[in-house]
Amino acid sequence: MRVINTIFFGLVLSLKIVNAQFVSLPDKAFAEKLRLSNPLLIDANFRLDTLVALNTTGVLNISDGKIRNLEGIQYFKNISVLYANDNEIGSFSQVSNLSNLKKIACKNNKLKELFFLTKLSELEELDCALNELVVLPSLDYCLKLRALYAYSNLLEYVPKINHLDSLRILNLFDNKIKELPRTDSIDYLEDVSISKNKIEKMPDFSKNARLKKVLIHVNLLYDAPKKNLPASLTFLVISFNYLSFEDFFDLQSLPNLTDLFFEEQLPIEMPKQINLKEDDTFRLDTKTDTGLNSNQYNWELNQVPVFSSNQPYFDIKQAKLENQGEYQCLITNSQFPNITLKTTKSKIQVNKCIGQSCNDLYFEPNGDGIADEIWLDIVGTIQIVDRFGKKVVSLSGPCFWDGLNQNNEKLPTGLYVLTESNGNTQRIFMVR
Repeated sequence: MRVINTIFFGLVLSLKIVNAQFVSLPDKAFAEKLRLSNPLLIDANFRLDTLVALNTTGVLNISDGKIRNLEGIQYFKNISVLYANDNEIGSFSQVSNLSNLKKIACKNNKLKELFFLTKLSELEELDCALNELVVLPSLDYCLKLRALYAYSNLLEYVPKINHLDSLRILNLFDNKIKELPRTDSIDYLEDVSISKNKIEKMPDFSKNARLKKVLIHVNLLYDAPKKNLPASLTFLVISFNYLSFEDFFDLQSLPNLTDLFFEEQLPIEMPKQINLKEDDTFRLDTKTDTGLNSNQYNWELNQVPVFSSNQPYFDIKQAKLENQGEYQCLITNSQFPNITLKTTKSKIQVNKCIGQSCNDLYFEPNGDGIADEIWLDIVGTIQIVDRFGKKVVSLSGPCFWDGLNQNNEKLPTGLYVLTESNGNTQRIFMVR
């Protein structure tokens, strides 16, 4: 009897062990992808064989499987590489215990956080591009990290990376980063891409003696001092910033630089709208004078050249109606014949004096391109009435007025009165 009981309990225990070996996976797409990678992983009931999972080593590829839930991945404790690209995964929390992972590729998912990284001390490469990350977690435990790809996310902040001695590649392209943390202690850094962000100041890479490639185009750089870049640099892209010819002269002297791309720059900001009265004097200034006499400043009015000099400004003296229009400056330099820097356009409006008064507004919406609109530099609601006090149009300022009423109908020549929300009034003379 004792022998029979022993056999019975042994069978029960074996059945429990067998049942414990298989777990159900909530995501059938994940189960199907595992079955395709190794049929022994999934049984006929789409359950995971945890013993087979535990004995899986090397690479596990579950990319492009429409997976949403990674529950079950925690049993693959001995894999060293995980490819999970092009899925719909919102959380990687189950990966945190896979301490043998050296490479994770999880780009093009729906990840909003990566807190699982804090436990992966063997990780050497992380590709988390094309997700919805707003912030990267602390990388204090990822001391072996050699490559970080986090491009095309929503990152506004990058944690400390200066302790990552082995880091060679840093790709943070297409985010919302305003400042890069220090990198001066990263001895092996070779390749940095921080293009398409909101960086205003060139990071200091001067002590990264192995750095060869920097991409920092499509940012908000106003200067790019050579002293911030190492002599080892061979490839630099700084297009679509706010840089000047002075910066280009400086950078060309880097001793090993063979590829420098800076042809296109963002337009230099100028005032959008300028209101003058007749006989006013005004200076349009690009504010880009840094001592290069070889710069040529070519001013245009309504795309027609009007003035050129080696000074970064243009004076309008005793303003007249013919001075009205859109001004833009094109800056050239003979040392860079294929490059033209531009300012944004400034629209100047000259208000005609009526009698002894220059406080009244005047415009002629007759379609000749001169004073056809009037700029009302007033914040808030603007009511315009005719000389009989009848409202003709209500506007939200600041804005242009083209002489039309509320129904987009032309109003006749005459006197109109503008009333601000605070009760102040101003006369407008309109002549058709």
